[in-house]
Amino acid sequence: MKRLAFCFGVLFPGLSLAQPGSEVWMLDLVDDYGKVRLENPVNISHNTGYDNQPHFLPNSDGLLYASQVDGGAIDIRRYDFATGETDNLTNSAGGKFSPTVMPDGAHFSSIHLEDDGTQLLKKFPLNGSYGPEVIIPDVVIGYHCWVNDTTLMAFVLGEPVTLQRCYTTTGTCEILDEQIGRGLKIFPLNGALTYVSKKDSIWTVNLMDPLGEEGRSIGLTMNGTEDFDWRGNGSLFKTEGNLIFRWRPGEDPTWEQIADLRDLGIDGALTRITISPDGTKVAVVAAEEN
Repeated sequence: MKRLAFCFGVLFPGLSLAQPGSEVWMLDLVDDYGKVRLENPVNISHNTGYDNQPHFLPNSDGLLYASQVDGGAIDIRRYDFATGETDNLTNSAGGKFSPTVMPDGAHFSSIHLEDDGTQLLKKFPLNGSYGPEVIIPDVVIGYHCWVNDTTLMAFVLGEPVTLQRCYTTTGTCEILDEQIGRGLKIFPLNGALTYVSKKDSIWTVNLMDPLGEEGRSIGLTMNGTEDFDWRGNGSLFKTEGNLIFRWRPGEDPTWEQIADLRDLGIDGALTRITISPDGTKVAVVAAEEN
């Protein structure tokens, strides 16, 4: 089975649907012979309240994100780059989070927090018709990452939190690691799962064969942040405060600061970061400024 790099996630232990205000921003990523810069920031959510977990569509012509408008349900919205228009794909009760395009290209998976507190990973059609199906029953998944059409990696809530491999064919999961960070990404050059180990006081980036058994540290520290993403050329990006850093395996000994988004008018502290499949755009989440 072909491995696919569709990863994303979100954590909601004891979640109240009242979420802190945040905005989704998109920027152009310009690469001038290895010297990268960010330009043309656009606030694509334009909403007072919660907007989070951006996820680019595979063809890089739009993105999905979770949003709460006027105190209503948290729904999954799709932003179209060509038109600048936003559509609500779920429009239903309960909270929907962490949209991730599934390997079939016709659906997205999302964590669904129902009004009774039940939290399950469900499957939704990308065409906006509502009809979710439970993907993994009886497992409280906070974050997830698709490996192929029948296998996903999951950050599962509990004491401690665990990294688990789940199978859609059986609905079962197996524990592979514990005390991990929320980010689960695929290294585009070899298909390795990337995650943050939080077992020690110094957090490190770990790699694992997603169909194997053990992760190993690559010696790269995360300095207290767990939001990162790979660009297709094998460069790793992360947020920290208002800053964005890059690391290139085999070229950079450690993280290199590439941008301070305050210089581009984005003053809120950054959390999530995701990079378009074609490597030309970056989406981040910034706290709303009062």
